[in-house]
Amino acid sequence: MSAPRDPTAVVTADADLVAKIDHLVVVTLEGSRPGPVDAFLAQNFASGERRTPAAADPWANRVEALTGQPSCVNGPVGPSTELLGHTETMLDRLDERGRTWRAYRNDASVLWAMRRTYRPTMAYGAMHLDTVSNFFEDARSGDLPAVSWIEPRYVGFADPWARADHEQSLVGRVYETIRGAPLEAWYRTLLVVMRCDPGPGPIAGEGAAGEAPSASTIVVSPWTEQGAVSDKALGPASLVSTALQRFCPDPRHFADVGPTVAAATHYGHLLTRATPRWTPSIVPAPTRSAAAGEDESPAVPAAIRAFREEMRMLHERFGRP
Repeated sequence: MSAPRDPTAVVTADADLVAKIDHLVVVTLEGSRPGPVDAFLAQNFASGERRTPAAADPWANRVEALTGQPSCVNGPVGPSTELLGHTETMLDRLDERGRTWRAYRNDASVLWAMRRTYRPTMAYGAMHLDTVSNFFEDARSGDLPAVSWIEPRYVGFADPWARADHEQSLVGRVYETIRGAPLEAWYRTLLVVMRCDPGPGPIAGEGAAGEAPSASTIVVSPWTEQGAVSDKALGPASLVSTALQRFCPDPRHFADVGPTVAAATHYGHLLTRATPRWTPSIVPAPTRSAAAGEDESPAVPAAIRAFREEMRMLHERFGRP
């Protein structure tokens, strides 16, 4: 149930978000071990921790990233599941405000298990769903929506390290594509890399500043200071708060998604520079599967194995041409 609305409440949009950001690009990743691209971005931009443990269930973490509210998912997820039901999300608020959003997928999308209307077989879903390859076209042509939700490939990894390699390649390509856009577009885009599940260890990789610390969220923008670390918690509610602060600064929208989001720290506090700074290109790094000493896969929790199988079933049902 939604929190009661306070008609006298005043929500003021964060000045840095409004002045500096027109596009919020979110890349959601699994709880696999972070790699060299994560380290590069954390060292060159800003990062933060959620401070509270991620839920053991990967679905609960993804529901929280859309609603900002801690969630519990009971039972297996399949093609007939609707996890959100009538729960309000940041996507609902974007729709109400007339703001655009698009979900870009490689094969399957977690949104297909959230609501029936998000599936590609429904007109509403078809309007908002696209492929990752089209994200790169949209970014290069300056046609990004207000919020882009990007998911990695979930299905068909035979090599145990191939999944981590794919995620690093995806994040690196998203960064380089946004950074390579005309400067006015790059200056107006905020990239957020979010790990939705607990990982087995710290970010791997070395750079000028040495090994980067583990981070559940990396905030990428030329308006951040290099290597900044948030002194405030950055959890899933921070994502929802940022989207609403920038695109839906209305007290009704915060009331709908509850007090957790209203109290959450948004990413605007990391956009501290008065002018955007020069940002480097990613130095090519070996993939983890090719790196010395990385010949064994990390232990994969049973919940994540189940999540991968459920994503495979969703792909079989809705993702094939």
